[in-house]
Amino acid sequence: MENSINVLNMERKTFYLLGDFNINALSNNTVDKRFINNIQSVGAHQMITLPTRFMLHQKPSLLDHIYCNDFVHELQPGVLQYDISDHHPIFLLAKIVPKQNKLTKWKRCYKQFHPEKFAMHLSTNLEENFTSNPENPNEEFNNFFKIFKSSVDHNAPLIKLSRKLTKLASKPWITKGLLNSIKTKNKLYKKAMNSGIASEFQKYRKFNNILTHLKKKAKLNFYKTQLFENSNTPRETWKTINKVIGKNSADNSNSIPIIQKTVPGASSLPHNQSVAQVLNQFFTSVGPSLARAIPPTVTDTYLPPSPQICSSMFITPTCSEEILKLINLLDDKKSTDPYDIPVRLVKLSKNIIFTYLADYRVFHNC
Repeated sequence: MENSINVLNMERKTFYLLGDFNINALSNNTVDKRFINNIQSVGAHQMITLPTRFMLHQKPSLLDHIYCNDFVHELQPGVLQYDISDHHPIFLLAKIVPKQNKLTKWKRCYKQFHPEKFAMHLSTNLEENFTSNPENPNEEFNNFFKIFKSSVDHNAPLIKLSRKLTKLASKPWITKGLLNSIKTKNKLYKKAMNSGIASEFQKYRKFNNILTHLKKKAKLNFYKTQLFENSNTPRETWKTINKVIGKNSADNSNSIPIIQKTVPGASSLPHNQSVAQVLNQFFTSVGPSLARAIPPTVTDTYLPPSPQICSSMFITPTCSEEILKLINLLDDKKSTDPYDIPVRLVKLSKNIIFTYLADYRVFHNC
């Protein structure tokens, strides 16, 4: 490790070394002191000074270290009092670059949503603001959708998801009761750590074991319900299975070796883009290759050309019954549109919007 640090120093690179070194920095042991002195002799300094491991009937120890050669930026090290393991987590905050703006996540809030109020607001909004424009159906529909979206936003506004809510959204089986139990567990852990009493540790461990069992049971019941509800939809079933096994559908790295073996010319390609180019060439040549392999046929059968009508075309006008039928056929389980408007709101307002889509000829002129 000293050689690696020397190389980094020669290249004038800032480095941070952290982890469980299994060296007690609070000990007077000769081996432990020699290791720390060697690290400090090459320009790195230890940032963690508080104990990180606590065991009953043993002295606290500092086994988790953070070494760095950063003397420029403002650094803030620390130890978190958390029971993720028998070692307390360590961290180091460094003000190096400003935070990048992350993609903000939004979600509709239905806490104050009432179907009757939504229908009344939508009906009034359309009566007051909708204007028919038969000469420009695109503009007419945009006007209709803008009014519809404004009513949805008024009754079910979009709210910005905090980091906590974003994390909870990824674990829908965590209920309010489990959240309260997690807070209680954290309080018991801090109380046991501050008191150092064996009975408090035992009380915390017992509560933690029960909570872990309840979380596993809630997760199991959640996925059981998901599989039962999607039993007739193979696509959604496989989505649930992939979530359970932790498989990322966007990760296609395992398919690259298969492609390199089966597609000619792809065995020596280093990048995914090159593999995609070879796949494009391969599949675009499948049709012409098959056509060349088919022997020509000779037939004496003569089929007269079918008559072509180029002067007129008739399309049945869109009626209100057709629009209602299409709305009823929409699947409630499908994902929302880019504006996060679910299908159930469209169905809820079908008796209001179908008259504007049909009677006002929004679709007649498309």
